[in-house]
Amino acid sequence: MQDHQIRIATVLASLLAVLLLVKWGWKAPKDDLDAEATAPVWAVKADDIVKVDAERSDGELLLEKKDGHWRIDEPVQDIASDKQVGYLLDELERVKKGIPVPDADPKDFGLGDPPEVAITVTLADGTQKTLDVGSKAPVGWRTYVRDAAGGVAAVSGLVGQRLQGSVDDLRDQTVVQFDPGDVRGVVLTGQGHTLDVHGQGKHWWLEGFTRADPDKVDDLVTGLRSVRFDTFYEGKDPAPDGIDDPAYKVTITTTEGKVGFDVGENAPTGALVRTFGGRTGWVDPKSLALLGQGPTDVGDPHAFPVDEAESDHVEVKLGDVAWSADRDGDHWKADGKSQDAVDKAVAALAAVPTHYRGQPVPALTEDFGKVTVKQGDAAPDVVDMGQVVDGTWRAAQDEAGGEPYLVPVDKLKDSALAP
Repeated sequence: MQDHQIRIATVLASLLAVLLLVKWGWKAPKDDLDAEATAPVWAVKADDIVKVDAERSDGELLLEKKDGHWRIDEPVQDIASDKQVGYLLDELERVKKGIPVPDADPKDFGLGDPPEVAITVTLADGTQKTLDVGSKAPVGWRTYVRDAAGGVAAVSGLVGQRLQGSVDDLRDQTVVQFDPGDVRGVVLTGQGHTLDVHGQGKHWWLEGFTRADPDKVDDLVTGLRSVRFDTFYEGKDPAPDGIDDPAYKVTITTTEGKVGFDVGENAPTGALVRTFGGRTGWVDPKSLALLGQGPTDVGDPHAFPVDEAESDHVEVKLGDVAWSADRDGDHWKADGKSQDAVDKAVAALAAVPTHYRGQPVPALTEDFGKVTVKQGDAAPDVVDMGQVVDGTWRAAQDEAGGEPYLVPVDKLKDSALAP
């Protein structure tokens, strides 16, 4: 170890001793722990930085903020992780003063020509500031830098470490970027089936079926937003041109446009995934299990949109049976009927299931009646009931949208009994 490094190690060891005293209850006067940090280095604010250009031994790393988000321009062109870049900028902001190393030869501290990392930041007003970063100090959580006077100083933290590691550590590993609240549709295609769901808020519809369960749609959207690259396609050349015969194709429609990705074959590194924008890498196949979902996984399993906890009025007119009920606190009431009977009738109505089959359900050709459900000031939900299909089900159609679906006749009879 060089003499200069021994001297700075001694100083840092003393600081470590002070830290231990603080841990065990000794109260140091304010700023005593940084009393040795007297050499100004630079002064930048993280929020003012719009570009970071780092010259490293293996080439340039360039980060730039565009449209409010960070991107990597060198050595690859990709979306940066705003979170990871945020950590980096906070570290740069904290570099204000350091412990001076007198009579130091910069080369002994990784600050030769060139230094281990030469950082140039551009601020929002166009101002540029530079910081030369050297090696880590042998003792303590410190890094050597060139101070504002051109000397050597040891600053707190491992400054520049994020700029010296793999560029992949700064890339946004999320496969597709979108705001879940902006999603208006999801189409999953693969393995001989298609799931096509569209809508917004509490009203979602399945192509070829009827209502989708909003909570299940939310789980699907959240799951897609959570798919992450484990490793990226290496190299500066363009990534492979698409996937010829994808096992799955995911298309997500948002208010801002469409995003999505194709899934290729599995490899030891994972499943090959390429986004519509060209980002390519490998993903853990287990995180793609949700792509196998179909209508029965996302569809509303209930024939009628009755929420026993939220709905406040139901009307049933099916054939010769007609009744209505209103919420009464935690129960239901109907004129001339016992509360227990009305509660059971509403519960039975809410429990009537749908029946999904792959073949299309014929349009309604008979007016058997309808079920109306109201909640607060919202428009009522109305389901029309039609003819018997194959002697087992009745065709149903939600007036708000969707396509005809099937309701078991036997379950429908149970719920249609007048309370």
